[in-house]
Amino acid sequence: ARREEEGCVIAANSGTTKKAIGTSRSPRGYAERIQWESVTAARSTREEFSIQWRREFARRQNASDMVLMRLHYFQLERIYSEAKAQVMALSTYDEYNCLTL
Repeated sequence: ARREEEGCVIAANSGTTKKAIGTSRSPRGYAERIQWESVTAARSTREEFSIQWRREFARRQNASDMVLMRLHYFQLERIYSEAKAQVMALSTYDEYNCLTL
């Protein structure tokens, strides 16, 4: 059982009162609806900006991680080749071209 009084919707069964925005035909109700729509639009714009910012941050973070991984790989490759050269200098080859220490 619901009834409207002065722009408020009263739920008789639960006893709660909620503001019904835009139910009134008065200028005040119209102004409240316009204000609510502008607040909602600002919130959605802010959320969209936040989503875009998070996506861009994640993209840059992934790119940064990829650069660091490549750098680390090249460093490991250089270290490995230097170690291999040192091992080759200390080792001899047998007739089957196998490395023996």
